[in-house]
Amino acid sequence: MNELTFDESYEVYRSRIERYFQAQFKYTLHDAEDLTTEVFIILYQKWNEFDSHEKSAISKFLYKTATHKALEFQRNQRNQPTLCDLDDVPEENLAQPPKHLDQEEETSKYKYYIDQIKAILSPKERITFQYMIDNDCDAHRAAQEFNTNVVNVRVRWCRIRKKIEQMLPNIFSN
Repeated sequence: MNELTFDESYEVYRSRIERYFQAQFKYTLHDAEDLTTEVFIILYQKWNEFDSHEKSAISKFLYKTATHKALEFQRNQRNQPTLCDLDDVPEENLAQPPKHLDQEEETSKYKYYIDQIKAILSPKERITFQYMIDNDCDAHRAAQEFNTNVVNVRVRWCRIRKKIEQMLPNIFSN
């Protein structure tokens, strides 16, 4: 059969797209993995718009989207400010500790809002949110825990973040 499900598409093309980013654009493995995830998130979002889920249509879409993402990534890299050499930084500035909130202060400061955020999430979203935030877990570990693939976890996490962002004005106005 020439038709693929989303999961089959992910299994067949994930490593190919990563290698494409590395070979064609000379990206690091980390950048290639991130860009590959973005490509599959786009595929997931547009999955129902496809007339056909044939290998050739999926492959064409993935490589076209990957090329677009690579060019976008390059544009963003060019617009990034470059880091200065440490020799150019005055020594007194190097000795100053960074000004960050203490972990406990930050947790207690946002604890009230975290409870409100959890209240707007569905039970499944709440489990993902708790695992990713409370357990400070990355998508790879979460995928293992949820017995799914990394793309599914990242797609789920993107949806949760979008839902939270839409609700933030309501949460913070209370």
